[in-house]
Amino acid sequence: MKNIPGKKDWAGAKKMMKDITRFLDELKAFDATSIDEATMKKLQPILEKDFFNENEMKNASEAAANLCSWVVNIVEYNNVYKNVAPKIAAQKKAAEEFDVAQAKLKVVEERVAAMQAKLKSVTDALKDATDEKNQVEAEAQSCQDRLGLAKRLVEGLADEVSSAFTQDSNE
Repeated sequence: MKNIPGKKDWAGAKKMMKDITRFLDELKAFDATSIDEATMKKLQPILEKDFFNENEMKNASEAAANLCSWVVNIVEYNNVYKNVAPKIAAQKKAAEEFDVAQAKLKVVEERVAAMQAKLKSVTDALKDATDEKNQVEAEAQSCQDRLGLAKRLVEGLADEVSSAFTQDSNE
């Protein structure tokens, strides 16, 4: 629609709208996000006119009312888009940063899981070694206790033998 030759007046507009199918396709394909500031400045005085609204235009023509409504809504959409576009870009950037952070987090979580597995392995080995040490110490204590009993038994027997020899020699 921008590249239509000729004057930008009602006669030119009627010529542009003559092929209604093409005109409607152009309206549907119009990119409301790319209206430049110069065009917006040219539209502003027209939009501020009292008669440039859907209700007033209905008095002239239903088609004019619909076209007026389309222009007003496209301009409003553009204003909203200009406000929202930086937020959309910021959200997209934040989503990309989030994805990068998630990937880093996944790597860290995998390393933590590997370290936890290694820690469990070492802890289990330490527990096994401690259990074995306690078992060996218990066996050593049992041996010490039996050795002590055996020593007392030998000493007791030695005393008896010695006293038996002493009694035999005295007799």
